[in-house]
Amino acid sequence: MAAEAFEGVFGVLLNDTTVGNELELVSANMLDISRDVDQIVNKINNGHGDLGRFVNDEALYVSVDSSLGNLNSIVLESRRVVENLENFTQKLEQGEGLINKLITDTTFAKNMDALLENTNHGVQKVTETADAIEDSWVINLFSGNKKEKKKERGKNEN
Repeated sequence: MAAEAFEGVFGVLLNDTTVGNELELVSANMLDISRDVDQIVNKINNGHGDLGRFVNDEALYVSVDSSLGNLNSIVLESRRVVENLENFTQKLEQGEGLINKLITDTTFAKNMDALLENTNHGVQKVTETADAIEDSWVINLFSGNKKEKKKERGKNEN
């Protein structure tokens, strides 16, 4: 009966050294892992490495927290900008506004070009007329010869 008691799983554990050797190896590996984890935790607690500084340095934490707050504000502002762009694009697609007319209505765009050309031409004519009036002998006669006074002022300024 004593021989029968050592049969089965218990018998294998007592008589087979392979299982014992493997358990010993696993135990040694677990001990090494435990030491490595202990070293890592000690380094973190002592403020070594990025994680250690982050965990232990209050100023770094505050800086990161502030940066995250700024990032959040940027994200919110970006959302607002995107919404505005979506609204603008929607209005443009629906044919609303001056920009849509400039882009899609060639007659309107041509009329705007002509208006700008006429305005530039008108400004040139007004400038030419103003110069002609300034040089007019009749105006100079009644204005007390301002042209000579301008020359004198120019000499005095230099």
